Amino acid sequence: MRPEGRGDCLVRPMCPEDTAEVGALEAVCFSLPWTDGLVSHELTVRGSFSLVARETLGGPVLGYMVFRVAADAMDVLRLAVLPGGRRRGLGTELLFEGMRRARALGAAEAFLEVRENNSGARIFYEKAGFRLVGKRPGYYVETRETALVYARGLMDPGGGPGADASGRPGE
Repeated sequence: MRPEGRGDCLVRPMCPEDTAEVGALEAVCFSLPWTDGLVSHELTVRGSFSLVARETLGGPVLGYMVFRVAADAMDVLRLAVLPGGRRRGLGTELLFEGMRRARALGAAEAFLEVRENNSGARIFYEKAGFRLVGKRPGYYVETRETALVYARGLMDPGGGPGADASGRPGE
């Protein structure tokens, strides 16, 4: 399968050969990282989809996304970009490619959780059209921290207020 390229970013489905790089990315980006084994396991779970982002074909994995689709809902499980690759559109490309794929599988809405104190992630998702729909106190077991639940409709391309032809929120 040929990777999707938008701008300077190449997004493609994750393969088993990517799991070591993704595991290393996990260790940098999360306080409780998934192991290589957990990352590999997601590749085998029915309804689970994983994408990786690179700036060049054959270049290092700079970001990745894991999401699941069940019935008409997409659940974003993980989305991360290495600190050196941030603010260059990689996270946005991963998120919108994942939403495009989930929509093609019949998902009508996307959901995700964000740590209450993660202002960078909150701003990122809000700019991408997600809205706060709830809270889950004590959701993060290791810190008993509250998770904020966000949701976004997965409109058809060109549809909905504030979206351009790709379904992205206006700049």
